[in-house]
Amino acid sequence: MKKPLLFISIFAVISIISVYFIYQHFVPDEFLTEEDMRSEFSLADRERTIQDVIKVDDQTYFVPYQFGEEAYGASVWVWLDGKWENVGDGTTSGLHLLSTDQGKEYVYWNVHPDDRVEKWETVMKFDRNYRIFSPDGKVQHEIYYPGIEFKKEFESGNKTYGIVELPEEWSEQAAFEEEFPTEPSMIPSKNAFTYEWQAFDEDGEVIVHLENTLEEGGGGTFGGNYARPLSQVSLQESEE
Repeated sequence: MKKPLLFISIFAVISIISVYFIYQHFVPDEFLTEEDMRSEFSLADRERTIQDVIKVDDQTYFVPYQFGEEAYGASVWVWLDGKWENVGDGTTSGLHLLSTDQGKEYVYWNVHPDDRVEKWETVMKFDRNYRIFSPDGKVQHEIYYPGIEFKKEFESGNKTYGIVELPEEWSEQAAFEEEFPTEPSMIPSKNAFTYEWQAFDEDGEVIVHLENTLEEGGGGTFGGNYARPLSQVSLQESEE
């Protein structure tokens, strides 16, 4: 009798662990209700109007919202450890980068309509660099990295918010720069890169400051490596 009971106990434990594992990785068809989201927002005490709920993929949602009549913000939700987590939430202006578990990258925004953004530009920029390496500690090697830029332009549309996928080649290039080389005897080729953004009005002129978006102040909370605000192209660079 003891052996059957032992087998039953082991089977029960394995079943419980299996059910827990499946639950942790199972993504429900239904996303959170507005009431559920409100309790998880940063600055949860502030009244906000949810403008939209946009499904990016099965595990990621983009939710733009508005504070009162003047402040605009957005949040990103990801399915983690069996529940929906708010991994990026704030009213910082300009473009934000979203990196998903599927290896895709997006930029998203929500800005005041009076800033009249007609078009956005995202820039992936590799800085010029010069280094000297000595893999074996004896022979020195010199390597020069030229400055390179990749650009993507897209219309802002007729809403205050939006989300656009970045070219797959950008993600591949970023991964290559971070992972290469694998052999310690090879000359490192890693070069620093950044993502930046620029906004343009209907006349194609650069919008130096998103004044109405910034008027109410800005801030946010961003956890993990999923979402983060990007820097604007400097005024000096935009005039070159």
